Amino acid sequence: MNRLLITLVVGGSLLVSCPNKTEAQKEVYPEVKSIEKNFAENVDDLIQQFYIEKSDFITGETRYSEGDTSAPVYPDSVYIERISNIQSAIELSYNQIIRNFIHVYTVERRDKVKIMLGLKEHYFPLFEKVFDQYGLPHELKYLAVVESALHPGAVSRAGATGLWQFMYGTGKLYGLTINSFVDERRDPTKSTHAAAKYLKDLYEIFGEWDLAISAYNCGPTNVRKAIYRSGGKKNFWDIYYHLPYETRGYFPAFVAAMYVMNNHESHNLHHRGINIPYATDTLHINRKLHLKQLSQVLNIPLKQLQDLNPQYRKNIIPAGEETFALELPLDKVKKFITL
Repeated sequence: MNRLLITLVVGGSLLVSCPNKTEAQKEVYPEVKSIEKNFAENVDDLIQQFYIEKSDFITGETRYSEGDTSAPVYPDSVYIERISNIQSAIELSYNQIIRNFIHVYTVERRDKVKIMLGLKEHYFPLFEKVFDQYGLPHELKYLAVVESALHPGAVSRAGATGLWQFMYGTGKLYGLTINSFVDERRDPTKSTHAAAKYLKDLYEIFGEWDLAISAYNCGPTNVRKAIYRSGGKKNFWDIYYHLPYETRGYFPAFVAAMYVMNNHESHNLHHRGINIPYATDTLHINRKLHLKQLSQVLNIPLKQLQDLNPQYRKNIIPAGEETFALELPLDKVKKFITL
């Protein structure tokens, strides 16, 4: 069962959750609004890469009838009940900060969430399968919503890349190949294995998921410093002000992402169509292949091959002494094997 922690305002603290207050009475702290603004702009940047690079990736269609397209806002009591009903091995919180991030997803960035709802149907089963292998909570899949907006080709301003936004050094540390031809930070399967190993290591260090998740964003050293400066406290909200500025919105955004992905229909949010085949298979290739040539032989749009295999920088699978993975639509696998 999930335990819901409701964080209340204490002595002018930043953390606010007062179900009996009206919207007008709730304090909005400038620092929190700044974090929310940066987060919302980052979501825009990540999704915008789809429009620029993958113009035919998003069909523009919804899987279900839109019906009511309004963006309802609910009282705190509703959010508290819905979050408490989410089955989670990770202790979830609710307060005004999390409510504000829910607002970003459900009101300010609705079109972006519709795209992510379509993408999750392709990527979440993979995440769950991998996390299950490492004995990790499936709910960690929502980190990829915060990290990359579920875009495997996402690149941050700092150079973090892929669904799980690995920096070069961390990616190499966790066994990802990064060279002129291949960047496995963009490989959905291999990067998810790397993320699982990293998250498991962080949990073994801190013993609490809110701290491990924070460390995924800013590194374990910064979380250790925050714990020390707080007098040894080991709860995200207790060390909040001692964390790096950009990390303070990370765990709240994670909780908000989990809420939205589980309650999107209550906010009239529906899936956008995504041009990725849902039935695929992964083959191990031991000879050099060019995706353009493969596209012509198998009669698959090159864009679709690129979307399924985003790790290949130059559209070349540089297999030979080393084998590499190739993901294909399931109905094309038999034809490929007979080539």
